[in-house]
Amino acid sequence: MKKFILLFAALIISGACFAQRPSITDFCYYDSYCNTIETYSCEQIIAKLRAKGYYVSNTEIYYIDNDRERGCYYYYLYNSNSNTTVEISQYEGPSQITFNSMEDGLRFVSEAVNMNYIKRSNGSKYIMTREQEYGVCGLSLNGKYIYFDNYVY
Repeated sequence: MKKFILLFAALIISGACFAQRPSITDFCYYDSYCNTIETYSCEQIIAKLRAKGYYVSNTEIYYIDNDRERGCYYYYLYNSNSNTTVEISQYEGPSQITFNSMEDGLRFVSEAVNMNYIKRSNGSKYIMTREQEYGVCGLSLNGKYIYFDNYVY
């Protein structure tokens, strides 16, 4: 009976960590009307990740050409259970995910490929399967890091 309880507890804990991993669907969605993969706004992505237990651990502002009127906010969201950090730009969208391990990065990419959101371009580069004007247009996998390529909003 003790073994069963320990196994059940391990399954619950691993399931909770899995549910807290970011997914491609936290950043993008399929728009059937336009037949495109669209990117959520910065605010929508932050809301989706907060629902998974992420919190804004840091906010930075970068000024374009030292113009105080044209600042761009970067948000860093962190989840301590999955040890994952997500970086999002106010205008450019998601820019990077730092996973706990390389396997988590591979899971993210595999899920996006299986959902037909991205396809392999060459090596560790992936491109979106449909054309769009704004948002995520591709991503790169480098170990435990995912780097997003974005069309500027």
